[in-house]
Amino acid sequence: MSWRRAAAAALAGGLAFSNPCSPVAPTTRPGRPPHSQSAAPTVPATQPASAPASRPALDEALLYRLTRRGAYDHIIADAALRWGLSPWLLHGLLWHESKLVAGAENENTGAAGVAQLTAGGRAAVSNLRRWRGAPATFTLAHALDPREAIPAAGELLAHHLELCGSTWGALAAFNTGKCGRGVQGFVRSVEKHQNRFRLAAKLPPEPPIARPACRPVRRHPPES
Repeated sequence: MSWRRAAAAALAGGLAFSNPCSPVAPTTRPGRPPHSQSAAPTVPATQPASAPASRPALDEALLYRLTRRGAYDHIIADAALRWGLSPWLLHGLLWHESKLVAGAENENTGAAGVAQLTAGGRAAVSNLRRWRGAPATFTLAHALDPREAIPAAGELLAHHLELCGSTWGALAAFNTGKCGRGVQGFVRSVEKHQNRFRLAAKLPPEPPIARPACRPVRRHPPES
């Protein structure tokens, strides 16, 4: 069955498709998320384990599943749906980082796995999960396992999206740890891969990722 027939069947079953180019607004979670990649969490362990799935996120995940057949595409779709992200954006990010090579390692930076998470990035995932009430350390072994690394990348990107307030800022933070860093080449590369995958699925490209006109406002003070 073609993806168009499957989509039509889904529509007949009551799932309405929205514009696949519609942005997914970041969700707001209560409490104070960890700002430092190494500082211990300081809020009660009562945070939600995922972002509520919006209708656009559900639509995007279904379209992605119907048009992708790669080894890790089901993991990408699940991670994107869980954290309210575009699976095409997450796929573009992972492709830029490693071309989805599970064992990719950078000896100079210590980045590892499909998401090329550095020691600082792995610590950030660990802190974020402790803040949410899941006291589990995200290790190098986890980074080298796509079943662990892809959901972690989605979780971290969603957190950056909430903190920075824009897709540009979220990608900048994923790449450098700071929302306002100048990473135009990185953002445009992720954007290019995202739209390449969308066009291959016969979907319209997303509009260019807009660079914020002003510096992002810090939503909480840095932890000491």
